[in-house]
Amino acid sequence: MDAIVPAEVFDRYIRTGRLKSLIKSKEYVFTYLPGGLSTKAAVMNNSPDSNVVACPLPATEFSFGYSVVDENEGPCCREYWVTHKQMPQSEVTLLYEESTHVPIRKTSFSEYLESPIIYFRFPGSEMNTISPRNLIHRTANEYEASHATAEDTLWQGNDPYSFPVKRLMEYTCIGLPLPYFVLLHVAKQIIQNYEQALV
Repeated sequence: MDAIVPAEVFDRYIRTGRLKSLIKSKEYVFTYLPGGLSTKAAVMNNSPDSNVVACPLPATEFSFGYSVVDENEGPCCREYWVTHKQMPQSEVTLLYEESTHVPIRKTSFSEYLESPIIYFRFPGSEMNTISPRNLIHRTANEYEASHATAEDTLWQGNDPYSFPVKRLMEYTCIGLPLPYFVLLHVAKQIIQNYEQALV
């Protein structure tokens, strides 16, 4: 791909120091999708916040933020974060403002594939970020798009990304798993930049 699209045209976001300091939780998930990702697989229908973001916790035990806009192509997700603790509204506002203005860096295709695209912290996981490459491979392996795993349990597996990917599937936006949006956003970037390189 680098031979076809040699320029640094892929968008990756950079977490700021302030953003890191604001997300202080034993468990959290954060991602930002530059330009957003629209889908017709879900309908907002003026959904309340509680229906837009969900995670494996009661609503009274986590705080969240998101940027989802209803567009002609369907709901467009740009940002998503969840912390496994109740935060004061003032902190939620600060985190939301900081997360909607993350710096965007242009990178090559190979660098983009290896850069963190989701940040998380899960007890029991030795990993705390996942790249587009690892998310694609692990999702395909875990859900038998490439080959079945020998042992299909939540906590066990030979790959360090096995548990995080399964856990991320429990975090949803408009009723769809968060990895759904992230994987389609990766595909969108690849297709758009490839098509532009051919013009």
